[in-house]
Amino acid sequence: MSVTAADTTVSLEGELQSAADPPENTKPQRRQSKALSISSLSDESSKDRSSNAIATEACHDVERELAAIETRLSAFRGRRQRKDSESNPNAVAPLQTKIQDGASHDNADEISPKSPLSVSSNLDTSSPTSSKLSKAQQEAEAVAKQVASTLMKCDQLLQRAKYCDASRVSSVSSTDDRSRVVSKALSSSLSDSMASNTSSSWEVKNTIEDEEVLLSRKAATVKRFAARCQRDIETSTTKIELHHQQTQAAYLKELQRKYDSKKHMTLMQLREKYEKETKALVRAKMEEYELEEATAVKKTRNALIEERHRALNELHTSHNAAMEESLSQLESQLISETEREKQELSTQLQEELSLRLKQMQDDKRSSFERWEVEQRQKLEQELYDHREAAVASVLKAQEERTAELKQEIQTSHYEKEDTEIQKLHKALAFGAQAQLQQLRKLLETEHEEKIDEMKAEAALALEKETDKLKQMLTRSHREQQEHLQRDLDKKNRVAIMDLHDTMQATHQESLQALKDDAEQRRIKALDAHHHEFEQECRQELETLKQTLDQEMATKLRQLEMDHTEECELKLEQLRARAVNQHARELDAKRSRIIQCKNVLLAEATAFLSFDSNFSDEDRSKANPDDNSAAAHLLELKKHLSKELTQYVDVMVAEFDELAEEQRILVAKITESTQLYLSYKRQCGVLEAQSQELTSGLETLHDQLQKKDAVCKKLYQANEALLKRLQTPALEATVGTDKSDLDSPRVKRSPSLNTTRQYASKSTQKWK
Repeated sequence: MSVTAADTTVSLEGELQSAADPPENTKPQRRQSKALSISSLSDESSKDRSSNAIATEACHDVERELAAIETRLSAFRGRRQRKDSESNPNAVAPLQTKIQDGASHDNADEISPKSPLSVSSNLDTSSPTSSKLSKAQQEAEAVAKQVASTLMKCDQLLQRAKYCDASRVSSVSSTDDRSRVVSKALSSSLSDSMASNTSSSWEVKNTIEDEEVLLSRKAATVKRFAARCQRDIETSTTKIELHHQQTQAAYLKELQRKYDSKKHMTLMQLREKYEKETKALVRAKMEEYELEEATAVKKTRNALIEERHRALNELHTSHNAAMEESLSQLESQLISETEREKQELSTQLQEELSLRLKQMQDDKRSSFERWEVEQRQKLEQELYDHREAAVASVLKAQEERTAELKQEIQTSHYEKEDTEIQKLHKALAFGAQAQLQQLRKLLETEHEEKIDEMKAEAALALEKETDKLKQMLTRSHREQQEHLQRDLDKKNRVAIMDLHDTMQATHQESLQALKDDAEQRRIKALDAHHHEFEQECRQELETLKQTLDQEMATKLRQLEMDHTEECELKLEQLRARAVNQHARELDAKRSRIIQCKNVLLAEATAFLSFDSNFSDEDRSKANPDDNSAAAHLLELKKHLSKELTQYVDVMVAEFDELAEEQRILVAKITESTQLYLSYKRQCGVLEAQSQELTSGLETLHDQLQKKDAVCKKLYQANEALLKRLQTPALEATVGTDKSDLDSPRVKRSPSLNTTRQYASKSTQKWK
């Protein structure tokens, strides 16, 4: 039976190795990538990384399971060597002791999930030899079960690793089925071999040796299978990474080209936009300049009118000076009286305010102190009650929790102790009391440590809760105190404002009465002075109006001449500027059209080259990913064709705008020429008028010179007569006459002297 079991296991190992080694001719299939953008490529790269991490974790788990199998086999071989080395004829007793020692060692290390000696309770223990053989068989069966369980774990981990690589799903499923078949065959063969070992101890030894060999071979095959799976996973991941890098580079190139084209189009659109804005600004500036020209004439007229009014105002101010002196005296008297009364009232108000504020502050302070004492007592009582209630609740909760935890720990420990004691009573015939004492000591120490930890946690929780309660209570006390302080401040502020308003109202009433009296006096004085100076102003205004009208006429003629010259210069400058600007705009639009044409030709050539490289044979050979890329390119072509049609429409609209602008420019040039001709005619008329005015001025100048000569002669004759008359009587009469003649002039006309000086200056300028 042992030979047949060995043959079957060898054949199963060969099948597993053939299933684990994949054929070299079968190429790993490429994963279907649906990446059509940079974001999808980054997502798939992250998925590949996660799959690689899962594969490496699975390989590490397989290695750990294999190491556990090797340790188990080494321990089993050591026990077998110790059994074989013993040369006693009665080899059953030492076999039993060593098996028991190995079982206790396995239970202490907790390698197997189930104790191998749990099955011995079901066997018949009538004879000592049969019990020893059944224990050996049970130990061998337990080892076989452990090996089978570890192999199943290895299979599960390999399934996880193979799930990451989609190309090897079919091969992995076949290998999984075969490995499961092999594990089942091994378990069945091992169970058959263990059942046949009841005949004799020698057959048991042979079957155990055969099982050791089988387990070692199985471990080697699993190692080779794990290494092969890891290599396949690494190769598939590298191929997938290369494929994704290539597709990512192609899509990045396409996106870069599309970005460049869109960038160029946006630049062109921005350039057109700013050119339109410049045109609008130029038009606005031209309109502004036209308005400025129109306003300049108005300003000159207004300036001359203002000069006339200014001269009149000077006369008015000269007459108002005397009146202001008298008013200033009255105002100084009134201001001194009002200031004196203000000071008296302010001192009275300040004294009353200080007294009332002191009284109110004392009352508020006393009431606030009483209220603060009451609130402090209430808060202290509430804090004390709240603290006691919180501490009692926290202590009760902590005590209940500790009691529950103690009961749970005790019950769990007692259950564990009972189970362990039962297992040890069944498995161990010798040394049970020592192990029980050690376990009890360990459990007591663990129980004490856990109780100490629970006490420390409860103390920390109590401290935290008390700190939180203290903080909450202090915060609430502070907030209430601040709220009350704010209320008191508001009340004090309201009371002060009421007092201030009442005092200010009385003060304003008294001031208003004083102001009314002063205004009445001032109005009466102003009326008197106004009637006195009004008659004098009327006489002087009539004389000044005549002189100013003559000066205004001369200045207007001169300004009209200057304005005609400036208009001619501006028209020439505007004509040259408009022609240059139109030529510049045409050159810019021509260059922009050429650039757009070059960009469109470059994009068309790029698409044609890409489409020609991607032939029909390549499309037939390509993967569905490449077909999706071709569909994406067709969509891009459609989008670009739409953009081209839009751009052509934009260009047609621009040409229409250019034609309209050209028409507008032609109309403006014709208007400017008509204006130029009209201005020329006006200039001719103004020149004729200016010649007439110059001739009139020359005649006036001659007349003035003649009058000046006559005046000089009269002055000289008067001086001669005065020198001849040297009698004292005549001198006295002449002095009285001069005083009578000069005094009304001095009293009456300081403004007439200024007008005469202004007229003499104007005559000197004309000369």
